[in-house]
Amino acid sequence: MPAGLNARARPLSCAKPAVFLRQAGRFRCAYAAMSQIPEQSWKQAYEAFPQFKQAGLSEKQATELMQAIVRNELYNYDAADKSADDDVRAGRTPLIAKAHLKKEEDITLGIEQLSTKGVKDREAEYPKQVNFKGHEEQALLDPANAPTLVAATLAHNIEMYRRHHVPITEESLAYSYNPSDKRRILPTSSDVNSSQHVANVMHQLAIIRHEVEARPDER
Repeated sequence: MPAGLNARARPLSCAKPAVFLRQAGRFRCAYAAMSQIPEQSWKQAYEAFPQFKQAGLSEKQATELMQAIVRNELYNYDAADKSADDDVRAGRTPLIAKAHLKKEEDITLGIEQLSTKGVKDREAEYPKQVNFKGHEEQALLDPANAPTLVAATLAHNIEMYRRHHVPITEESLAYSYNPSDKRRILPTSSDVNSSQHVANVMHQLAIIRHEVEARPDER
């Protein structure tokens, strides 16, 4: 078993009696899930990928951005996401893969909402930092691995942006995690400014930085 990967992937859990509080068709558990990740893990993820420093992002900027991205994925974590995670834990092909005729490796999992194909791609690109050796699904289902997996994804996107001279900002990196149009992975300023995903991540970032107060369903 690779270092850093728990033998059993821990499911999302909340400190409150109800594991998930369903509101507006979604499952809210952002604060509790984030609290399962040691703060030191975010710092270690930043240090493992020099791309952040090369792009001019401080440790504080990068770790807060990564946390905001995960908080946003958790805020939008819904019944279909939970079903996919539960299916994988039980050793079943996710129902959503069958319903949408998707390959199982393309289904997004865990609090990062990344695919096993994405993890394998990052393993090939950054073998020293990302190495789960056939346990990619379990890695995605363990919140403790979120900092490394999100950092690897952003590091890849930073390198891509630098090759194509795309300005690297908190907003453009937020866009890179979930492009509004998958055909436009190299965004224009208009793409970034009009992206609802970017606006959502920036809102979560403002919560982390105590610039706005979190709503009850964001805690």
